[in-house]
Parts: sequence; structure tokens; C-alpha cells
Amino acid sequence: MEPDNYIKFDDFEKKQKLAFCIYADFECLCVDVPNKIIGDNIKLKSKHIPSGFTFYNVSTYFPSHKVTYRGPNAAQIFLKELLIEKQRVIDIMNKVVPMNLSRNEETMFQLATVCHICKDTFSENHKRGYKVRDHCHFTGQFRGAAHNLCNLKMRVVKKIPVFFIT
Repeated sequence: MEPDNYIKFDDFEKKQKLAFCIYADFECLCVDVPNKIIGDNIKLKSKHIPSGFTFYNVSTYFPSHKVTYRGPNAAQIFLKELLIEKQRVIDIMNKVVPMNLSRNEETMFQLATVCHICKDTFSENHKRGYKVRDHCHFTGQFRGAAHNLCNLKMRVVKKIPVFFIT
């Protein structure tokens, strides 16, 4: 048993693979700006005007999704399309695939003595709670026996990072 003054990692959801990740790229037109000074010894020579974009939403669990646009108001349309993509992903994430344990997996669960997430042993009065069946909400696949609290901390992270390619 560890003393209460020890710090232990318990942000278990950060150990999971990302469900979704967006990679984006803009194309711009460089337009000359005649004689514009914007500060001490800083002369603006050209302005980048977005003319198009592409973004890919890739996933460990679902098919990739690509959006491409070329034309006026590319930046505004990018934001609009990103919000549409956000809603599409939320709809996917809200569909939880139920767990379907095989006999072998149920036996593994019953025999488990250690939480597959925190690696602590199971006990009647453990501070992380009783033993439960942990599974992936996207595939329904059984991941292992876990403390109730550890299982709850392995929640689906509903943030989608967006990386811009330069």
C-alpha cells in the first residue's frame, strides 16, 4: 500500500489512441501590397489570401473523410466545413458498440487479479472500486478487467486535434 503523499499517474484516457485527428492545408494567393508600412522598419510587400483548402479526418476505428474546396471565402468555408465535420464525428462517437464477451474473455475476466489499466491488484475495499469489464466503445472489443474508477477514467476523449501542414 502506497502512502497518501505519493503522486501516481491516473490520466488513463491520455494513454488511448486518438479516435480522430484532422490534418489540414490551405492554398493561398500572394497579392502585392503597394507601399504599406505597418511598424518600425516593417514594410508589408504581399498579402496571403486563402484560395482553397483540404482537410483529412483520419481515424483508428473509422474510414477517413476528406473535404476539399477551391474558391472565394475559403477561410470562412473551412470553418463552416469544420463545424459540419465536428457534428459528423460527434454522431459517430455517440454510437456505443456494446460489449460481446466470448467464453474465453469471460473466463479471463473472472480469473483476473490485476487491473489492466493501473496494474494494481483487485481487493474488496480498493480505493478505485470493484472489478468491471472494460471495453472499447467503438469496436465492442473487451480490453480486460479493470477497477470501476480506472474504467470510468478511460472515457472516450471527445476532442479532435487539428494539425496544419506548412
